[in-house]
Amino acid sequence: MADKKEKKVKEEPVKKEPPVKVVKMPSFTRLFIGGLMAYWLSTIMNPAFVAIGALLILLIPVLSVDNIFAKQFIRAYFPPPKIEPKVMSKNEYREMKIAEEEAAELIRNPPPPPPKQNILKEQ
Repeated sequence: MADKKEKKVKEEPVKKEPPVKVVKMPSFTRLFIGGLMAYWLSTIMNPAFVAIGALLILLIPVLSVDNIFAKQFIRAYFPPPKIEPKVMSKNEYREMKIAEEEAAELIRNPPPPPPKQNILKEQ
């Protein structure tokens, strides 16, 4: 009975990280048409819609620059992982050198091609 209580106390809840939300940006045509519609609404409803339309249209160059330079930003903020060289034992190093020498020898002196066999023999 005591063992069960101890197991329950030792188990700690695992903290789950919140899932990353991917936001899909609107296309440039949608932003442009939205800006024009906001300007049109300013003539009908409220003149403050002019500012909303202007902001939507001014957002287009910002998003285009973001799309163009996104790879550079990723490289700047997330450097590539460092790869450490593998430490080999003496036997592994010898085997590797022997395999390299055999490959170099095959490149220098390739084996002769196999003799052609006549498949269609007359009987």
